[in-house]
Amino acid sequence: MKHVDLPRIIASATARFRFLQDFTGFGDEDRKAMTESLLVLGARLSRILDELYDHLLSYDDTRQTFLGPAGELDPAYMAQRKEHLTEWVLMAAASPSLDEFASYTVKVASQHLGLQEGARHRAVPPRYIVATTSRLQTALTQALFEELPRDPTLAMRASLAWNKFLVIHLELFLSVIAPSWPEWDEASSPAADELRDMARAAR
Repeated sequence: MKHVDLPRIIASATARFRFLQDFTGFGDEDRKAMTESLLVLGARLSRILDELYDHLLSYDDTRQTFLGPAGELDPAYMAQRKEHLTEWVLMAAASPSLDEFASYTVKVASQHLGLQEGARHRAVPPRYIVATTSRLQTALTQALFEELPRDPTLAMRASLAWNKFLVIHLELFLSVIAPSWPEWDEASSPAADELRDMARAAR
C-alpha cells in the first residue's frame, strides 16, 4: 500500500504535483506524447483559444472578467490572457522542469483570485475553472484526432496524456482558488494539525 505524505503535499506545490502525477498515472511516456503533440496542436492553438474566449464572452458572468473600467471589452487584457494561456500550453508540453511548472501553476492560480487593486471583477469562480478545463480538454482531443487521422495511436496517447495533465492542473488550481477545498479537506486533517503545531513551536 502506498503512503500519502499529507504534510508534504499540503506544504509543497512540487510535492503535490508529483503525488498527483503518481496518482493519475502520468509518466514519461505521457510527457513525451504531449511534447510530440505540439507539432500538431501548434497550427490549431490560435483557433482553439479564439473559440474558447468567444465562449467565455458569450456569458454575462464570465464576460465581465474581460471588461475595462467603462464596461467595455478590454482588448489589451484579452490579448494578454490569450498570450498567457498559449504560454501555459507550451510550458505544459515542453517545460524542462515539471517542478518549476508546479510553482508556475500555483502562481497563475493566485492571479485568478482578483486580488490586485481594481481587479476584483477579474476573480474567476471555481465553477468556471472546472468548466473551462473541460472545454479545453475537449478541444485538444478533437484537434488531435482531426489532425492525426492516419496516426490514431499518437492521437490517443496524446489525448490521454493531456487529460491526465489537465486534471493535475485543475487540482492545483482549486487548491489555491477554492477556499472551501482546503477547509473541508486538508485544514481539518491530522497532517494540517501537525503543520500548525510545528509552526507554533517555531515561533
